[in-house]
Amino acid sequence: MIKIYHNPRCRKSREGLAIIEKSNKEFEIVRYLDDIPSAETLTEIIKLLGIHSYSTRSKNRVNLERELQRKGNVRC
Repeated sequence: MIKIYHNPRCRKSREGLAIIEKSNKEFEIVRYLDDIPSAETLTEIIKLLGIHSYSTRSKNRVNLERELQRKGNVRC
């Protein structure tokens, strides 16, 4: 099943969701600003994406968690 981590305030996220909806495939929406993923979930996603080093692809975990907790201030 497809899982999309969605931010309805983000244009790219809305565009991605529209593509998935048109595909007629089963999918799950995770509104990550409302349901902040755990460190374990983020680690699993990073592994699935094949990213070798979390720190080279994003802010450090503490800053990322703070940004997500602001809910309205995350930008795409």
